[in-house]
Amino acid sequence: MRSTVAVMVGFGAWFLGYGWGVWIPAQQISTGANQSKTIATAKPHDEACGPLSAAELAGVIDKWIEKKWQEEQVKPTELADDAEFVRRLYLEVVGRIPSVAEARSFLDNTSPNKRADLIRQLLRSPGFLNRWSGLLAETWLSNGDNVALLNSQRALLQTWIREHMRLGSGYDKIVAELLSASTSQQNFVRRPEGSYRSPGSPVAFLQGNGFNPRNLAASVSRQFLGIQLDCAECHNHPFANWKREQFWQLAAFFAGFRQQRADGQVFYTNLENPKERTIQIPDTNITVTARFLDGSEPNWESAERTRELLARWITSPTNPYFAKATVNRVWYQLMGYGLTDPPDDMHEENPPSHPELLEALARAFVEARFDLRYLIEAVCLSRTYQLSSRRTDPSQDNARLLARRVVRRMTATQLWDSLVEAAYWNPSEARVPQFFDANVFVAGMRPNNFYAQRRQAFLERFRDAASRPVEAETSVLQVLALMNGEAANSVVRLESSPMLQMVLNYPLWDDRQRLETLFLATLSRRPKPHEQTRFLRHLEQSAQREAAWADVLWVLLNSPEFISHH
Repeated sequence: MRSTVAVMVGFGAWFLGYGWGVWIPAQQISTGANQSKTIATAKPHDEACGPLSAAELAGVIDKWIEKKWQEEQVKPTELADDAEFVRRLYLEVVGRIPSVAEARSFLDNTSPNKRADLIRQLLRSPGFLNRWSGLLAETWLSNGDNVALLNSQRALLQTWIREHMRLGSGYDKIVAELLSASTSQQNFVRRPEGSYRSPGSPVAFLQGNGFNPRNLAASVSRQFLGIQLDCAECHNHPFANWKREQFWQLAAFFAGFRQQRADGQVFYTNLENPKERTIQIPDTNITVTARFLDGSEPNWESAERTRELLARWITSPTNPYFAKATVNRVWYQLMGYGLTDPPDDMHEENPPSHPELLEALARAFVEARFDLRYLIEAVCLSRTYQLSSRRTDPSQDNARLLARRVVRRMTATQLWDSLVEAAYWNPSEARVPQFFDANVFVAGMRPNNFYAQRRQAFLERFRDAASRPVEAETSVLQVLALMNGEAANSVVRLESSPMLQMVLNYPLWDDRQRLETLFLATLSRRPKPHEQTRFLRHLEQSAQREAAWADVLWVLLNSPEFISHH
């Protein structure tokens, strides 16, 4: 039995105060003057005055959240300390924990505006483009039986989304181009000065849904309108007022894709009659014509193709669903719950927890020309986002009231990329963007890069059946994989862990500095005095120096604090 078992027993008290579901820091968090000044920059704003800055919108967020706290007699927790905040922000915006240098730089920074500065810095980094283009690609193509084929379509879609985000395209432009993409000209990005070829393709969204009008209607309604319209595919919706006829009227916008039969099966191809606008409801003699969900009729006299008319309506600033659905989904990604939850089931029987806030966010998003960076920046600047996850009052137990940070498990991608950072592996080799390299997944082939192969195996093991991060639980097999799996063990082996090599061999550090470096590399914070005492005692009592430091890193990586997103 390896010595780490003894380490786990010896450090048993260190784990007290932590749990697989809740992170509870051992000491009170200070809300120092620097944090207070940062939050104070986001002041309430008269929403009738015109477009809001991100800081002003953050003030609007806090105004409506605090109003709900007063109504429900809730006592919010204190602000997160700098270490909790920097770890959270890196995971949220770029999908990994900060490096040692990044964490140390932020913790040592005395600027009163350092949080706002870091938010803006990360939102303008390549890491943001990779992280959020991957999120959108995986969300938009979330269903499919053929994993290899689905991943190849996600790769193409993410590459195309990333290019649009790099160019600064509004979310409305991205979605409109996605829905109206010509299947005869697949790899292109439209710009005001003209289109040009891109390594990605918006047609991947259509192909990922099999060019099937039924699949496309269900996906479009969920992803871009926040409506589970597929519940009305075979009968009227059991809870909302959606009718079966409305589902097929939406599907009719995709009715131009041709059917083919093979081996008794019906499937669709990318061959399309772009002006087709009628579809027969299955198992009936009823044929319906495409119609918008708000009941309005498309302008059939227009020269636009059928899908172009749908794209124009969906992304219109006057659409009653699009902006709300988008800000609600971004809120869900950043906060763990949607203002309407789940985020793809918005209807009158499932009202938002903060309806005024949802309206304000949607209005500001439209006025900002559907700028995703602006929306994310505003949420991250808010006091609500920057609250600690520490429970200080029973009134904070209702997660929908947002009185403290909800704790969730890292996603599989975040966990892998954080292991890469903790090991100090070469990110250009090890941190392969999730779907960014379209060639990785061609024809069902596994990636040929050593780290990419290991990454794929890791992601397959750690993907959770639960679609919601707040509901995901770490299984016994996943825990064992973290404790004894190849990926995790390679992080704590001297020959495969540049981090351990650096910690052991850097001549100017003493053991306290080495220990601090490992804490920053894994938990993004410095050790507390009682942690430092226990770890240093273990190092002093160990006969084998290299094994002792490997034990320390192993314990940190297998702590609930490392695997959780708090």
